[in-house]
Amino acid sequence: MAKFDPRWLKAYRKLSGLSQRELAEAAGVYQPQVAKWESGQRTPAEHNVARLASALGRDPEDFLS
Repeated sequence: MAKFDPRWLKAYRKLSGLSQRELAEAAGVYQPQVAKWESGQRTPAEHNVARLASALGRDPEDFLS
């Protein structure tokens, strides 16, 4: 079963040229949340994966491995 892979979040954010703060603002979340998701300390809820995907121009499935 596929699960959220934090490496994809960081890679797509860097490819887009956004800082964690900028991504957080675009996705309507807080920067510390983005940091925890990227480090793998926490896993974002499905609705937050959808927000991140939208902010980065990706499909939510792109964050799964």
